[in-house]
Amino acid sequence: MRDSAKVSIKPVEQTCPMGELLYFSSTVLHAPPAPYLTLED
Repeated sequence: MRDSAKVSIKPVEQTCPMGELLYFSSTVLHAPPAPYLTLED
């Protein structure tokens, strides 16, 4: 299952590393970044 996740993240990294980083951070920290909070608000 972990391999599948890595394969899915790889293409995203090439498209937009920043977005992937933010998404990964929010998933690991279980807390969406500032921009996400503003958008949801």
